[in-house]
Amino acid sequence: MNEHSIPSNALKTKNVTSCPLYPKKKRPHCPDNQSLGCLTNRRSHLAIEVTKKLKKVQTNYAAFSAMITDGATNTILTTVRPKTQMYLDFGQKSFGKNTTCEKCGMLYMNGMEEDEATHRKVCQSYLHGVPFRSKKMMRDRTVWSSNGFDIVRIRYDDPVSYRNKVKEVNLVVNRDLGFAENSADKKVTTFLCVTNGRVVALCASESIATGYAMVGPGRRSKVKQRASLGVLKVWTHTNWRRKGLASRLVDLAREKTVYGINVPSTAVAFSSPTVDGGIFAMKYSKMEHPLVYDS
Repeated sequence: MNEHSIPSNALKTKNVTSCPLYPKKKRPHCPDNQSLGCLTNRRSHLAIEVTKKLKKVQTNYAAFSAMITDGATNTILTTVRPKTQMYLDFGQKSFGKNTTCEKCGMLYMNGMEEDEATHRKVCQSYLHGVPFRSKKMMRDRTVWSSNGFDIVRIRYDDPVSYRNKVKEVNLVVNRDLGFAENSADKKVTTFLCVTNGRVVALCASESIATGYAMVGPGRRSKVKQRASLGVLKVWTHTNWRRKGLASRLVDLAREKTVYGINVPSTAVAFSSPTVDGGIFAMKYSKMEHPLVYDS
């Protein structure tokens, strides 16, 4: 026999066994003891099993659809929760009415627990200063400390948690100043003065190029003048005024807002100052006509 001849045992029926999938049909095994017939049947059987499972899924889906049609959905899918009384109505005159707090000016709905909780938080912040308890922020961002006061600098590119604290303080500051926030896309550096775990003063500053001389309350000249630092807003809590905190904040803004430059007081412009803000700008810059700018 040459090397290309077919072995005689390959043509004989050898080791005949019944296929487990089709027991009535018998297939001869090939010389290497692997049944080509069984392999073909396995593939056919797999297709049959998949078809059976698909039919089962379709049957279950049809039954489920029938249950929905029969109105059984509420029993199967949903659980009826017991009703909870959220507040008590004893006939109060102010119940369910919008109320404006005389202390903080916040508008809230009397009798609504969520509104009242929010109001209590805002009112405490307004009366005593926004809480500031982050030791990490105090350690990483403090730029000045003296006599129990710490000033923290937070930049526009600092972590979100730091910037969120600035937003929380601005809610109180803007309400107190009647300030419409317009610094979402600005590169603002904020300085917070903290004492006893509360923020009691704030200064927000930015880099600018020009300003205008203030010629009266709410009035300015039309001639542009060179300016380097813009004070977007400066605020001190009522209980902590006349302690030099606002001046100290602006001093630090001049030193640490524009990188590498200590801006002179005459190159500082104030954004739309109030009457009190205009007086502060005159005293701070020691100019009869301090600079202002549009934020």
